[in-house]
Amino acid sequence: MEEFQRFRELLHDTENIAEIDETNFTSSYYKRWLRAMKNPNALGRMDLASLIRNILRFESEKQNGESMLLKVPGNGIWPDEIEWRQFGVEVVDKHEDGYLMQAKRWMPNWLPDANVNPPDKDLFALTKRNNYAPVSGDPFLAEVGRETYRSASQKDAIRSILSAPPGSTLVINLPTGTGKSLCAQLPGVLHGKNFGLTIVVVPTVALCIDQERAMSAFVSHPTAYYGGSEQSDVNKGIRDRIMDGTQQIVFTSPESLIGSLHVPLQVAADRGFLKMFVIDEAHIVGLWGDEFRPAFQQLAGFRNYLLSICEEPFMTLLLSATISDVCLDTIETLFSKPGPFQTFSSVQLRPEPSYWIKKCENDESKRDYLLESLAHLPRPLIIYTSKVKDANEIAFHLAEHGYSRCAVFTGDTTSQNRNRIIKQWQNRDIDIIVATSAFGLGVDQAEVRAVIHACIPENIDRFYQEIGRGGRDGCASLSLLLYTDNDLRTAERMNRTILIGVDRGMQRWQQMFSHKLLVNGKSDEFFVPITISPGYTEKDIDMSSRENQVWNVRTLNLMSRAGLIELMWEERNKDEEAVGSDYRLVKIIDEKHLDESRWGQGFEPIRQKSRESEVKSLNLMKQFLKGESCVSEILPSIYRIPKREFPYRKEINVAIACGGCPSCRRSNLKPFASPASSTVIQWPSAEPIQTDFLQTFLGDVDQRMVMFYPSTVGRFMLLPKREQHQWRMLFRWFIEQDVQHIIGNNDFLEMLKQDAKLLKDKIVFLTNIDSISGWFVWPNVRTFVFHPINSQLMRPIQRRLNVNHNPSMVEIYFLPDMIKDPSNPNRRFKDVLSLRHYTMDEFKLEVGLI
Repeated sequence: MEEFQRFRELLHDTENIAEIDETNFTSSYYKRWLRAMKNPNALGRMDLASLIRNILRFESEKQNGESMLLKVPGNGIWPDEIEWRQFGVEVVDKHEDGYLMQAKRWMPNWLPDANVNPPDKDLFALTKRNNYAPVSGDPFLAEVGRETYRSASQKDAIRSILSAPPGSTLVINLPTGTGKSLCAQLPGVLHGKNFGLTIVVVPTVALCIDQERAMSAFVSHPTAYYGGSEQSDVNKGIRDRIMDGTQQIVFTSPESLIGSLHVPLQVAADRGFLKMFVIDEAHIVGLWGDEFRPAFQQLAGFRNYLLSICEEPFMTLLLSATISDVCLDTIETLFSKPGPFQTFSSVQLRPEPSYWIKKCENDESKRDYLLESLAHLPRPLIIYTSKVKDANEIAFHLAEHGYSRCAVFTGDTTSQNRNRIIKQWQNRDIDIIVATSAFGLGVDQAEVRAVIHACIPENIDRFYQEIGRGGRDGCASLSLLLYTDNDLRTAERMNRTILIGVDRGMQRWQQMFSHKLLVNGKSDEFFVPITISPGYTEKDIDMSSRENQVWNVRTLNLMSRAGLIELMWEERNKDEEAVGSDYRLVKIIDEKHLDESRWGQGFEPIRQKSRESEVKSLNLMKQFLKGESCVSEILPSIYRIPKREFPYRKEINVAIACGGCPSCRRSNLKPFASPASSTVIQWPSAEPIQTDFLQTFLGDVDQRMVMFYPSTVGRFMLLPKREQHQWRMLFRWFIEQDVQHIIGNNDFLEMLKQDAKLLKDKIVFLTNIDSISGWFVWPNVRTFVFHPINSQLMRPIQRRLNVNHNPSMVEIYFLPDMIKDPSNPNRRFKDVLSLRHYTMDEFKLEVGLI
């Protein structure tokens, strides 16, 4: 109530409002209003009415729906009584200098069940919807100022990354809100401590800047690389540091990566500095939509080239929140080498959005419903359309009705304007974005509570991606879809123009290949032009150059997936001219690449699978429009990855969730979210080093060893300092032998943490033994298990130690010497153990610690 009182005072003291700091308020609704009042020239009457309604509704839901009274001025830019009524604001009393009013919940009679479930109730109440809970952290998290992981999935993902072998490729499929960004940031900081570079490719400049801001407290140099004259000195410093090994992490766009960064990265790869190659929002690499950006399609070739000049291959990390089966096929084809290739998934449907659908009689009624929705829903919000023309018309219509704090963002928006709009959006200078699917990637605004579709997306994947712009803070959001029969026909047309046919693809390839340029010293590599027309018919001549280029690149990508060619990269020196962006370097994999039968065998099945996926996705979109099935029954089939035998891929299931949909509301079902599960990746182990000292204490075949310690040992933190020091010396020895995972009880782990030098500059995972049960899975790294005297986990450890179980990595077990055999409590476990084992004193004597 203190904020509300301060706000009421400011309403009648606007002369000093420019001096008020936004930090005086904690709620975004107050901050947005204050920001708008400081720039009254850009503030329309309808904008002001909306922002005031937002505050009233927010305060009302804090009081469980009790209406809050507010006196506002009635002159100047302030709305009149009729205008207030349009925003669901009731004037309770009139005064000479204004109105006393209150805001009501929105219960439109044209939305079924809205009278029972007001669509805006949970939005203004900021009802928490996600079920992510923090879990205990590893010591190295301190490098980025953290003590805990945001979720169990994030913990398993980070451990999967940090235990990955060189040359591996890992796809991280984590839902928004679980901390996907840390998967690139943390390894970048850790690798960077020892002349290691992590390159992170992001889709927008705005995301480059956001990531740099997040990393500024932990990395002492600039990390965002993007164009602009004001950035030239910063960019030069980044290029220089990349080449001398002192740049820890770089966030950049695909265009900058293959442009002015390509030579510094060649130098870094050649000198062994490049440790990780990361692509954020990796699912867009496999898209062939209208928002085509050629540089995305060149990433695979450039990465292949960098790998070819590295002495030790770097790891590749591909991050996404939504990956379909077809998309994963594309990614695996382009980025799986040299391998191994793995996918880490902890997939949960978004629990934040509630879903509302309205079929409109015509465009006029759709506009009316849209205007009413805008008047009642919280800011900021996004309106999506399928066509640029529609976006422009809606924006014009909003301006006519008095909305000034809005902007249009489409594929036709220039780069300069895109950056300006994104900055205004993030700074709360814009309340409404009217956009096509061009808006979204890398644009993070946690406050978005509502996403309106004034169209039908051509597939449900696009729809789900776009509603994902709302509720990114984990609180309730709303998806409203307004459509007509014409919108459905538009969606069907867009869905039909996705993929190229075999005959047309061959025609394009034949043209590109017949105009190829030779590569010196290579008989199977060529530069092929992507600007050349496939023929001389009328439709070929009339095709725009951009559209033609899109189809040529789609052809090359499908050929790559079919195993006909491999996308490559041109080696360049600093002062050497490149062939240019109008060409692509390809390597012929199949000598029958011009054979029609080979295209039928390799190209057509992939094309057909992609086409079937698109048709299925549109049909699911139509099913969603009917409102007869819960979204938790519709959406999982898009993101469920089926099991495959060759090349092997495990099944990936989707944890279901629903924030409210027509089906659930009819059945009086409350919002729900099933927890997502995850399992750390168990990478294949590397060959043991011949000079490895630890290997001398293991059996010739078995990688396990057991040591027994005196059962008289009590709590470690209560032992004398000298005894604690001796224990730490022993554990330090194991860590020096590359033990990367330590399992023990809390007292044991706390003793390790007390030694500041013990875990410093080491990537070591710590797991509380009391948090695991059954046949637990851990990273495939050297692991030390300390079994405390009072633990009840002897039976699962015995199963782990069973002679039939042969782990691929070293495992050391530390057990109390008097511990009983779980299968026979009348005998000690060490008396029947067939593995190599030592007493603690025997082992310390062997390694020279006594």
